[in-house]
Formats: sequence, C-alpha cells, structure tokens
Amino acid sequence: MTWNRRKVREIKSALELLRIDSIYKKVQSFNRNLLIVIIALFFIMYILAILFFMNKKINNEQLAIIFALSAIFILIVIIIKKSAQRRGSTFLITEKGILLEPDIAEYWADIKEYGWETFKGFSRLSVSDKGEGTCLIIFNNGFFQRNILRWSWHSVLTQHGIFFSPEQIEETEKIFQKFGINRIKDDKVVH
Repeated sequence: MTWNRRKVREIKSALELLRIDSIYKKVQSFNRNLLIVIIALFFIMYILAILFFMNKKINNEQLAIIFALSAIFILIVIIIKKSAQRRGSTFLITEKGILLEPDIAEYWADIKEYGWETFKGFSRLSVSDKGEGTCLIIFNNGFFQRNILRWSWHSVLTQHGIFFSPEQIEETEKIFQKFGINRIKDDKVVH
C-alpha cells in the first residue's frame, strides 16, 4: 500500500518518463457506489428481518449464523471497493521513481533489481488472453517485498492488468539502466 502520501506526490510531480495504462477499464465511481448502495440495502433488509425474528426466541446457533452472515456482507463490500479501486490504474515511471496507486510507490533508491515475467493469468482456465502478457517484476531493498503478491509470487502489476509491449520493455530497460538498477538473472523471471 502507498501509505506515504508525500512520496506519492513527489513521484507524481516529477518528470514523467513512461506511462503504461491498464488493460482493464477504470470502474466509474458512480457504478461502484451504486453497487455498494445495493449491497447496503440488502444488508439493511437483512438486519430488519433479524430484528423482526428477534421477537421470537433465538438460540446461540442462530445468533452465530447471523454474525457470520453479517461478516460476509461486510467482506463483500470491502472486496468490491478494493477491486474497483485497483482497476484501470496507470503505472508511471518518473525521474523520482515508480508509481502505481494504491499499491506501489518506490523511489529509485528503494529498488534493488527488476526482471520480466511472462504472466499466463491467475486461473489459466480462461480462453481469453486479456489477462496475460509480459509484466515487470520489481524487487525492493530489504527483506519484505512490497511489489510481489504474497499468495502467488507474481508482480503486483499483474493484478492491475499492467502488461508491457516490446517497445515499452525496451524503454523501461533503458530507464532502469539510467538509474543503475540491475536486471535479475533468474530463470523464473523471463523476457
């Protein structure tokens, strides 16, 4: 997460060297908010139904089911909000560093090395190749890798649909060489 807003502002305000748009369309805030309102209305109706039935005696098992369903509703709203926030993001490479809101904000000094990953999609069952392509994988300094998905060990950029054309790969490599960032020598990260 980009917790440091000052860092994000500095990277954003620097001279832009390369911009790569997501393959996904940005979710309009109206559509996202409408979906959240619909879910909230269902949740309110659910709570009203619970209050109606509370006039009758409720045992511990029913109470546990009510709490579990409430937690599921809250989780659904959080997932919709987070996924809508990530769709359609733009990856920026500037004179100060790299930026992909809300997940990546790294100064050049924070980046240890980089590589290229051929990504074949999360499910691999899809007949579409829209979520596939060559993706930049970034290793930052330190033990905790902020730019890699912990559950799949893929680049965070894959989740946002940021994939590179051969021309963009060439341009990115020149930029990373300019700032002294080494390319990783690993068979798992391919070009």
